[in-house]
Amino acid sequence: SALYILKNVKTKKVICVDIWDKYDDSFKDQNLKMFEDFKSNLDEFTKKFSFFKSTSDEYFANNDSNKFDIIYIDGWHESAQVYKDINNSWNSLNINGLIICDDYFYGDIRLNNDSNLPANAINKFLFEKKNKIKVICVNNTQIFMKKISN
Repeated sequence: SALYILKNVKTKKVICVDIWDKYDDSFKDQNLKMFEDFKSNLDEFTKKFSFFKSTSDEYFANNDSNKFDIIYIDGWHESAQVYKDINNSWNSLNINGLIICDDYFYGDIRLNNDSNLPANAINKFLFEKKNKIKVICVNNTQIFMKKISN
């Protein structure tokens, strides 16, 4: 997604946050390969992007000054973390900025016993911010939300 934005959208800077290979787990080698591919894919844009190997919680806890026009959320898919990611993003989003949440239709929300889906967190957030947010678009995997007031 960062490569797409850098190639197709006029932007000053793209900031990427991911844990990649930060933690020792069974996917460390695979995640290290993905991180190396990520850096290689963005070689031509070295001055237009930066990255942080951290969780979104860590990044936003240390983000005092950056305000964003677009924030793309595609992280941990458990409802509680998605909810935290959206709220953290909201606090760093400019008025008229967009939050794009990927995997809105991840899982099956119709199942009564599956409340741990991204859509549940996103819908809760939308309800809480109903007078401060406008849904711009919903497609087959994403929802685009515009911040219209604090």
